[in-house]
Amino acid sequence: MTTLPGVSLYNQDRQDDDIFVAAFVARRELLEMLLNILRAQGEGASSEHQILIGARGMGKTTLLRRLAIAIAQDEALSARFLPLRFREEQYNVLGLDVLWRNCAESLAEWCDVNGHEPIAAHLDQAMETEAWRDPDAAADGFLDACRRIGLRPVLLLDNLDLILDALSEYQQWALRSVLQRADGPIVIGAATEYLAQSGDRTAAFYEFFHPHPLDPLTADEVFACLRALADLRQEAGAPVRAILARQPARLRTLYTLTGGNPRVLALIYQLLERAESDTVFTDLEALLDQVTPFYKARVEQYQTPQQRAVIDAIALHWDPIPS
Repeated sequence: MTTLPGVSLYNQDRQDDDIFVAAFVARRELLEMLLNILRAQGEGASSEHQILIGARGMGKTTLLRRLAIAIAQDEALSARFLPLRFREEQYNVLGLDVLWRNCAESLAEWCDVNGHEPIAAHLDQAMETEAWRDPDAAADGFLDACRRIGLRPVLLLDNLDLILDALSEYQQWALRSVLQRADGPIVIGAATEYLAQSGDRTAAFYEFFHPHPLDPLTADEVFACLRALADLRQEAGAPVRAILARQPARLRTLYTLTGGNPRVLALIYQLLERAESDTVFTDLEALLDQVTPFYKARVEQYQTPQQRAVIDAIALHWDPIPS
């Protein structure tokens, strides 16, 4: 019996790589741009570091995973680079030594999968020693293991802003120094907003990361994503294919009301496949019921009660409010 690919909202690592790649329809141009930047990275040249900027649900984590798969599957890139992924929320990073140990843990996992078990065993033991509590020693140990493998690490760091904010100013400069080495790691990070340091001439990471904003998907991209997912879901996707063929205006209305957020798109797909409604209004009502926790969390991100009160007043006011 064939297992159908699921529609994942938050934990896309549950999906098989082949299914994940097949469903990756949007942001292909940005993916190829980032891969070309790596291809152009000369041997011994200083690193070029990138950061993806987008609100929650805009596909940052998805793109980082797709990059890891693309690097591993590209013959030329995999001969030069090893992509290292991390859990999305690295709340344990309270110092630079912890970040380097996280990198070493990711490297050890990569080694176990790619036939470098002795290096993985060495890293597992070394990380438990007192020496690796020193950031410089931990960085040297991590990079030495990469040199033994003969590949340059590409760190795919989600929530890069939170990681950098957890470091002291001294540690930020120390991290920058390592990232500027000729054989240093290449960082492709992601954040929900532009780094405050990027515009501060006195900060360690002033104009350090090249930003790539993730704009909302276009209507055509949304349609292509829905069609690709419906095809992957085979017979289960028949209701969605029927709506795409017979009621495209219904989907365009939903797109206009919800914007091009990929996570909201996944929610829309679930509603359409289950055929819970047959009109735009009931589509929207069902969607609002599902996204309430998502947008509640967004409102709670505002730092002051006054900001949250302003958002609440705007939401409850029926007529448009000028800025």
